[in-house]
Amino acid sequence: MAIATLVLYLAAGLLVAFALARKAPATVPAFALRAILWPVFVPLFAPEAPPPSAPGDEGRIRAAEASLADSLRALGGVLGDGLTLEMRRVEALGKALRSAAARKVELDGLLAMPEHDLAKLVAEHERLVAAHDGSAVAEILAQRIEHVRRLQALRNQTQAEFDRAVARAGELATRLTLLRYDTGAGSGAAVTAQQLASSIDELCSVLGEVRAA
Repeated sequence: MAIATLVLYLAAGLLVAFALARKAPATVPAFALRAILWPVFVPLFAPEAPPPSAPGDEGRIRAAEASLADSLRALGGVLGDGLTLEMRRVEALGKALRSAAARKVELDGLLAMPEHDLAKLVAEHERLVAAHDGSAVAEILAQRIEHVRRLQALRNQTQAEFDRAVARAGELATRLTLLRYDTGAGSGAAVTAQQLASSIDELCSVLGEVRAA
């Protein structure tokens, strides 16, 4: 019984080690270590948790995903084409939207910190300027105020691009539905659908640029 258990343990270890090697190649000693201590590495295979977003934002994201997916699926049924690539684009858009929503939540948290209270910082700066005895500190404080304002600008930009992407997703879904009824299964409908779906890539790109700003 003990030998059978050991064999099963080592077999499972080899499977885990080979799976990890596909993600990150390893030397022979590292491979052996992974095979022996495989229970430690199992959590690495857990699906990545989506970034946190506000409940209202998550609802909007799911609605946008569902609207686009339903429109593509219905059009694909008419065309006899599953539009698989386009469905993957919908998944990519959902991921990009969630990343933008998480960025907004993070920026909101930073701006809510007492040390980033813009009104208090401005009042303190004005006090120092009026006192004529803290010009050096006032200059540093002015720089800090600009940093906070930059954070606010980034937050507002993220919100604006998020809103724009959600609105555009809804517009694309409606246009795909119109295409289904306007042209039916015409030969150019599939090409037009693919061109429309390529707009999703542009939305993901814009959201990515905001995230990297």
